[in-house]
Amino acid sequence: MKVRTFYGDNMSAVLTKIRYEVGEEAVILESLEHPTHGYEIKVGVDNSRELKAQEGHTRRIMKEQGYTRKASEMIVRGSGSQSGLIESISHDLTFESQLPFKSKVVALVGPTGVGKTTTIAKLAAQFRVACDLTIGFISLDTYRIGAAHQLQTYATLLHIPCRILDGEKPLEEEFTNALHGLRKCDLIFIDTAGCSPRDKERLHRLSQQMKSLAQMERMLVLAAPMNEYDLRMAAESFDQVGYDRVILSKLDETGFMAPIVNTAIRLQKPLAFFTTGQRVPEDIEPASAKRLSWFMERKMH
Repeated sequence: MKVRTFYGDNMSAVLTKIRYEVGEEAVILESLEHPTHGYEIKVGVDNSRELKAQEGHTRRIMKEQGYTRKASEMIVRGSGSQSGLIESISHDLTFESQLPFKSKVVALVGPTGVGKTTTIAKLAAQFRVACDLTIGFISLDTYRIGAAHQLQTYATLLHIPCRILDGEKPLEEEFTNALHGLRKCDLIFIDTAGCSPRDKERLHRLSQQMKSLAQMERMLVLAAPMNEYDLRMAAESFDQVGYDRVILSKLDETGFMAPIVNTAIRLQKPLAFFTTGQRVPEDIEPASAKRLSWFMERKMH
């Protein structure tokens, strides 16, 4: 029931206004004289029809956009206000953006083209300024032509030390030497080779590489414009590599939030960061229920 308050010079005027605006179904909850408005009457209004109509509209849009039943229930539970949706999202998803967290060495893993290298540059620039941390880079990507060069370019622009591993030498030895060279850094980002979720051989090789290296935290990067099937396949395929948290990239490039929201709910891993463009370092932010609700509501109207 919705509560509304009406004012008027006298009781009759207030009641007339209530009948005109609300109708006969209004229930008087409180009536009293007001020191400045004359008379004040509070009425209860049955808005169940309005809420059902709103819920029906919301469900239709969710079905059109492809939200799963679980995601739809989350949205319906919080429909009606932004604060309600934020609370509902917070109930079903967790958010954790702290760095360093489990380890001062953080590796970004994920499919090709999701923006791992650019995300590393954004994170490095943000945390160096905001937290006064000394940052270092290590590139494990020896597959793509120019991949290490891209990270090195960012390192040069940001004045950050960078170590590029030699793919022809033993990985563990190269990695140990790189860590030693960056031992004074507060936070070290590892750029890994992206690979197709369908390339089982490359995924197995990356998994073995990561297991052979020193303890580190791994964050999976998923691009929001990916379709739901590819998102699910990527998340399942990178399970063998292992990851602790998830970064959602390219949120500015998608017209539908359903695939990435469905995937986030299914994974039940903390969301760490959102990226929203190509600018370094501006287009990255801590993941939050408030920001995710904004993206979802923007696409549902």
